[in-house]
Amino acid sequence: MLPIYVNAAQDYFEREIIGGRSLLTTVWTLELPGFPRGKIKLPRPPLQDIATTDVTYFDTDNVSTTIATSDYSTIKPQYTQGWIEPVQDFEWPDTYQRPDAVKVRFTAGSSATSDVEYLAKQGVLLIFGDYYAHRENMVEGISGNVREGVTRIADRLGWGHYG
Repeated sequence: MLPIYVNAAQDYFEREIIGGRSLLTTVWTLELPGFPRGKIKLPRPPLQDIATTDVTYFDTDNVSTTIATSDYSTIKPQYTQGWIEPVQDFEWPDTYQRPDAVKVRFTAGSSATSDVEYLAKQGVLLIFGDYYAHRENMVEGISGNVREGVTRIADRLGWGHYG
């Protein structure tokens, strides 16, 4: 039962308190209605990796196509959002009109628990404690005092919101 509370506390901390950051390794898929001009910002920092076949799109004939890794660069800052951008002399291709025309599959988060900042761990533990203490009557969210405490922790971490 306790792992459920830990996972829920981590999820809440990631989504609601630190605004979309990944604490531990997680695979995500970003879907876009088309390619933007220039770079594609990837949410959920820190960015770990984009695998070889992980940037796909539906071409103008609605056929799924993979972008070669040699056609884009991956930028992986440690504390802010990562992104991919086309290399010189390459432009993102035109896509079929659909909400998921472009898909970027990427891995985010720290690879080991020991790499997660102690303050972030403390924030998750505060939420966990609140969930456990109020397990009979809590539907969603956290109590006011705990929210204030974990918000202060997030402010001290200086991570901001990444959407």
